[in-house]
Amino acid sequence: MVPKLLLLCIFAVNFTSADCGFDEGWRFYTPDVLKCLRNVPVLPFERQVTTSLLKQYLAGYSFRDIKLNPPDDQISINIFEHLDQILNFPHESLFDFYQNITQVINSLHCAHTSFSVPCFRDFYIYVPYTFQIVKEQESGRHIVFAKEGVLVNPDFHYNLNIIDSVIKYVNVFGNAIFNDQNELNEGTYTPEEAIVRWANEEDYISLNPYAREEHARSYSFYARQLSRSLIPKSYQMTILYVDAKDEIEKQAFLPYLFRSMSDIPSIESYCQIDEQYLQQPDNIHNTIHNKSEVQLMKNMRVNQPKLRNERIKQLNQRIRDFKHKTFEKFRDRIEPLWRYKKDMMMKLGEKQIIYQANVISSGHNEDSQSVDNYILDQVEIKNKNMKATNDHEDFVITKISQDASLIGLYIPSKKIGIIRIITFQPDDIDEFQYSFYEIVRSFADRNNPLYAKKLIIDLRYNTGGYTRLAPFIFRFLFPNADSPIWPPADLVKAPINEITRLFEDFFIKQDPDNEELFLDEVTGDIIHDYYQQEGLQRTTTIGEEIGLHTSITVDLTKRATYYAGHLDKIKNYSLEWNLFRSTHWQKKDVVIKNYSLEWNLFRSTHWQKKDVVVIVNGQSISTSAIFAQEIQQKKVGRTIALGNFGGIHNNTRYSVGTSGGSRVIDNEYISDLKQDYELNRDDYKDLNIDINQFPDPFYRKGTYISFVQTEFYGITPNTSDKLSEFETFDADFHIDWPEQFLDEYTENEYTNEILYRRVLQYLDEKLGNEQQYEPELPDQPNTNLQQMIQRNEEEDNEVGCAAGEVLISTNERIADCKQLEDGDPHSIYGYKCSIEYDNIRNETTDEIMTGKFIKDSEGCKFSHCSAGYMRINDKCVEEPILLGDTVAFVRPEYLEPKDPIIPDPITDPEVEEPENVKKSRISAWLIIGIILIVIVVIIVGILILMYLYFSKEKKLLRSQLEEERILHTELLVEERKKMEKENINSRVDRPPSSDRRMKSAHNHSKYSHNSHSSNSHSSQRHSSQRHSSQSHSSDSHRSKNKDHRHKKEDRSAPQQLSIIDAVDENQFDIQQKK
Repeated sequence: MVPKLLLLCIFAVNFTSADCGFDEGWRFYTPDVLKCLRNVPVLPFERQVTTSLLKQYLAGYSFRDIKLNPPDDQISINIFEHLDQILNFPHESLFDFYQNITQVINSLHCAHTSFSVPCFRDFYIYVPYTFQIVKEQESGRHIVFAKEGVLVNPDFHYNLNIIDSVIKYVNVFGNAIFNDQNELNEGTYTPEEAIVRWANEEDYISLNPYAREEHARSYSFYARQLSRSLIPKSYQMTILYVDAKDEIEKQAFLPYLFRSMSDIPSIESYCQIDEQYLQQPDNIHNTIHNKSEVQLMKNMRVNQPKLRNERIKQLNQRIRDFKHKTFEKFRDRIEPLWRYKKDMMMKLGEKQIIYQANVISSGHNEDSQSVDNYILDQVEIKNKNMKATNDHEDFVITKISQDASLIGLYIPSKKIGIIRIITFQPDDIDEFQYSFYEIVRSFADRNNPLYAKKLIIDLRYNTGGYTRLAPFIFRFLFPNADSPIWPPADLVKAPINEITRLFEDFFIKQDPDNEELFLDEVTGDIIHDYYQQEGLQRTTTIGEEIGLHTSITVDLTKRATYYAGHLDKIKNYSLEWNLFRSTHWQKKDVVIKNYSLEWNLFRSTHWQKKDVVVIVNGQSISTSAIFAQEIQQKKVGRTIALGNFGGIHNNTRYSVGTSGGSRVIDNEYISDLKQDYELNRDDYKDLNIDINQFPDPFYRKGTYISFVQTEFYGITPNTSDKLSEFETFDADFHIDWPEQFLDEYTENEYTNEILYRRVLQYLDEKLGNEQQYEPELPDQPNTNLQQMIQRNEEEDNEVGCAAGEVLISTNERIADCKQLEDGDPHSIYGYKCSIEYDNIRNETTDEIMTGKFIKDSEGCKFSHCSAGYMRINDKCVEEPILLGDTVAFVRPEYLEPKDPIIPDPITDPEVEEPENVKKSRISAWLIIGIILIVIVVIIVGILILMYLYFSKEKKLLRSQLEEERILHTELLVEERKKMEKENINSRVDRPPSSDRRMKSAHNHSKYSHNSHSSNSHSSQRHSSQRHSSQSHSSDSHRSKNKDHRHKKEDRSAPQQLSIIDAVDENQFDIQQKK
């Protein structure tokens, strides 16, 4: 049975109606603080308006029905039912009312879905100490030490000695660690368990427990903003620690810290009511927003161009600005110090080896949320205490984009290129694509000093941004990935979603070439009026097994392909590099250093799966997660997850990304659309929208709700019908690397180098690959860098593989597999891993299984289709050409099968052919020669046997004929003797005859002789094979008959001739059969 959410039980507290406020600064969290927070009452009308508007927005939440009965034993949440409970609960305090709403929204564990109220935005609860998790080298177990948190020198304030002490237990309720029976008390856990339990209940960031725990461990557990976090369940926490000085086990009760970021004389005055609700009730729904906003929009209208096309472009640009603001709000919530981090990364640009002129910083956004200066102070202290630079040349910065959203790094000794993607929300999307193109090109170009044999893509702490950028860079990096790469998508039909889609469909009709689109999954055609397309109806039920049946049904739009390939600038940079270089970027004063201007291998596979490493952690979110999930689904790289793999999660599956199946929208974006529509109705006259469709403002100014509007599906046959939000895309390998408090904001090239070398070492250990050299420590001077690089030029010794991998050659065909490729055009074959199926995982660690490459003809296996082709029914067929693409780009001529397969520019004459390839080729030719010799010997032997057989048969036939001739001769002799004997006997017994009868007998004998002679000649004509011996015998026989015919009686002559003639005929039949 799926567990259900239990609402927070708020105990009753008496409060006065007098104003209650706070001065800026610290204090312990006490009952008086809570009493003051609860000082503002909530009216039934405010409860009604707030819950009604939340339902209106959350009706468009993509997963509202699925959350009723979610997969993987998650908590069942009926959002509307819980909002009704909150509405009907007799709240007296404004604080309690909004805390309960916060609990419901946070329990969705969706990074894109959040709620906050400005009344409590400047109030924080802090845990006085942070917990640093250290892995013991020998045993591998985790040890937790107390470290300084947001409060500087907490030991001084608490009069304790806890810093650097080992923390054994924590009681989150503030009770004693042990009860009276000396057993662990209720609420007592190890520090790691305490963080995990808190994150599972209260952290909103992810459905994945690893991601929740990491977000809590690195920030949210220690610093809780009360506008979006719950108040602690007690006023203090208890820790059991081993004193670092005297090594004695001690127990300490530590009050939480409360801080107000500014002077707030009155919470009620700070928590303003929207002007619309200050009017008379009868006029509430007919009132426009405050006059200052309307006047601002009117001023914008004055400056609009008169031409409709130009005005439409200006409207479209404002809509894009609204979306950008939504992304920034989301980033503020997930990564509150991202602007500080941006400035810190910008400073690295001074160290890049390829310099840019006039690097422009986008500056700060003054409208962003309040930044905790105390936390910034701690970040500065940590950075000052760290070694922030490298004093050796084996780790260099090659490129940094203008807004530090992209950084290129390089390890010369290993020839490894690193792309650090800080965010997918750059200030300039085109510049982001250009910088990415230049970094990849420098790593892929064999004539470039930065040529990289392997590639690391670092996505840590990347909270996402523009969705289309993920497929853009994916297609450029991995042309070997099978189509499709654009995910199927749909959205729930709801009035709030209809509003946003009507605006988007409006601009698609005006200018489809500059808009993100939905394409028909079958035809690839643009779908206009997408919201009007009817899709499926989805129903989720729960409680049938216990007779408490509950269900939620939603209508979906038609499922279609999310697509923006026609906006891809990286493709244009690849195809038109010289034109691009001479026009667009000279305006930005960018100095570009090129090594191969004729680099046209933009659709070649430069790195195979074993050479690509993708690093993620629990805060790789949204677009970053989409990118990582595409790599995992298409099997074009190895994914490495960093996190707490010390056993606290019991080997729960780790997904490579958070919220990678959805896109975000918020109420402020809807409000901006409404204002723009009100001011530009003439331009929006074709929109066909009623102003009353827009939601009213929230009762309290600044109330914020964001939610998932678009849901994405997988991009492989096995995942295309599964929502990516709920599908686990397992990371290949896990590295036990627990992030510490504020580690994200202390990143520099020194810490990054340590991490990257650790990742490479871990993979070598896991796969059993030999090290090319013993890496030098980062803090040692590197005097033998050239020798290290030279050794690395030699063939790598990698034999290990992850399950399902196929080892290919990126610059030539594998001889052992050539025959298979010849029979399957546009296919690439390679050596398979000994563990052939890519879904086989280690039951103990949940990592992918590893094996060895089978490097012979028996190991040949299909790897992928060449660029522009996709695998269907075991054949590589042409993939469809979508909007904005051309055949020349998708299937370039130079990749078509030919001899040689790869054109000259990609060959590297300096790299000798590997010895194992030479041996394999020699062995192949030797085997072929042996086979030919054996075939010739067999044929000669067969000919000899045939000759002997027919010779023997010929001799046997001659012998049989000779025997038959002798037998025939003997038969004739016997017949003759018999006839002679009979003649003698007849003459003795017969009386003398008259002359007439003798004459008659003589004539008859003469006739018989002639007749016999005639028959004999006829027999010779019919038997051309009769031997001469037989003819001679017949002539002799006739001669003898002639000598005796006058001596025979008349009656005996016919009988004699008849017998001889019969004998001749019998001999003729025998000869014919022979």
